[in-house]
Amino acid sequence: MTEVSTRTTVLPIPITCPTWCVTDPAEHAADVLRGDVPLHQGPKVGRFEMWLSDGRATVTLTAGISNDTDLTADDLRELAGEALAAVEWMEANA
Repeated sequence: MTEVSTRTTVLPIPITCPTWCVTDPAEHAADVLRGDVPLHQGPKVGRFEMWLSDGRATVTLTAGISNDTDLTADDLRELAGEALAAVEWMEANA
């Protein structure tokens, strides 16, 4: 199991964030006040943006691909490389 370093932000309710979390502390406070689990936003890896919520890592494909996007072999190779980097980041940081 990988040990994740964290930082604690003092809000009305203390929130412990991974050190890579870029979410504004006020957003965490709003999440908690709404009764939601804080969503930790991580870095972008290519077209993928990293997230951690309730201990579960996810990614969002942020741009460039839709259900009617045509990709060349080079485009697909680039996307696959970004996807692999995103998976490796998730495995190392979640």
